[in-house]
Amino acid sequence: MQLYGDESLEEGPLTLHIVLPTRNPESIVWITDTLVDVGFDNVASIEKITYLRERKVACSAWGFRALPLRDELAARISSGDVDVSSPGVAPDSLRRFCTDMKVLLGIPSSQPADSVPGVILTTFYDCGPQVYFASCVSPPAAARVENLICIGDQRNAARIFIDHYYQRSGKTMEEALALGIHTMRLAHATKAAYIGPPNAWAYRNGVFAKLTLAEMTKYTETSMSIDLAILNSARES
Repeated sequence: MQLYGDESLEEGPLTLHIVLPTRNPESIVWITDTLVDVGFDNVASIEKITYLRERKVACSAWGFRALPLRDELAARISSGDVDVSSPGVAPDSLRRFCTDMKVLLGIPSSQPADSVPGVILTTFYDCGPQVYFASCVSPPAAARVENLICIGDQRNAARIFIDHYYQRSGKTMEEALALGIHTMRLAHATKAAYIGPPNAWAYRNGVFAKLTLAEMTKYTETSMSIDLAILNSARES
């Protein structure tokens, strides 16, 4: 899904967001890629996820002008102009935000729904992690989501992996991280000019944090071993 430029272009900077609740209601996994915007495998040091520790929320966005959309949402939450403190108020607040953004970004009401930008928000309050999805469609839509969220680059075949295996897994933290990181690594391998390498965050034991390099290396090595096992099996058959 494009972040910049003409939405009708076949290719351009893309994004994927994979949010996976686990079987523990107090934990969640959020995997995306590192922003790529200057050509093949050149990774800019721009995070897709903005984490407002003092507000106990994390947010990101997808679609045309995603980064300005994300930054505006973060600024409004920080200032208190957007209230996402509970499931009872967050969806309405996000709908009002998207209504404002349609005007600010000049999004026409006639724009196809699959090319309209939107935001993902996760809150970390006493009620446990809550995930929200909001889109600048007409009229704007927003809702709390309790299951898998996989948004972005509809043309990437790597999405099949997460769609197929997540529901069949035990949904442990380890499984969610392994499935999500493998999917994002495949997405990067498939479209390295547009999708960066995996960038994984996890909420566990009351802390939302980006995985360390050592943690990412472990899951990346597991992902590579899966590919190797499939290829070796194919050669032996």
